[in-house]
Amino acid sequence: MYKWLSCSEEQLSATGLHQLSCEHFVDPTDGVETWQVNFTSMKHVAAFCSFHSYFMGCRHGVGALRYNIGRASNTDCMVVGLPMTFKVIGNRSNGLVTTELAFATCWINGMFGTMTTPPQVRGMMRDPKHFNAVLAYAKEYLPSSHSLAAKGWKSLPPGVHTLPAHVAVPSGDSSDDE
Repeated sequence: MYKWLSCSEEQLSATGLHQLSCEHFVDPTDGVETWQVNFTSMKHVAAFCSFHSYFMGCRHGVGALRYNIGRASNTDCMVVGLPMTFKVIGNRSNGLVTTELAFATCWINGMFGTMTTPPQVRGMMRDPKHFNAVLAYAKEYLPSSHSLAAKGWKSLPPGVHTLPAHVAVPSGDSSDDE
């Protein structure tokens, strides 16, 4: 068992991380070894992030979703996207070990619910399958007490992530009418 995954068998089963496979490669030219785990479902990413159990508590995040960021007026959210790759590279000849964690984060506008991905030419969140999985995860786990949930964002059809302007900013709240 890898140190970063060390826990009881019951805890590991509950996270779903036991289903992940670890790929092992050895570069034949220099003998450098690479161990790589690819997190390809939001269930696995959420289990790895566990925002609710570490430093934020349940008032600021759950799984891979962070909300209530900063001041009370800040209703924006951040969610860790797909895929996430954890890599350990070890060179036994000189004793050097390097770790690498690669992932995308998506920002969700707290007023309209628009989910913005990182600007990328290819890969990660450019795949509509990954985008929709992250969006579905955010809709499922955003607390009902959040202002987006109160406006009906969680019940938008799959793939739709922006509230209409008249719902997001009711006419009484807008200064654009002048």
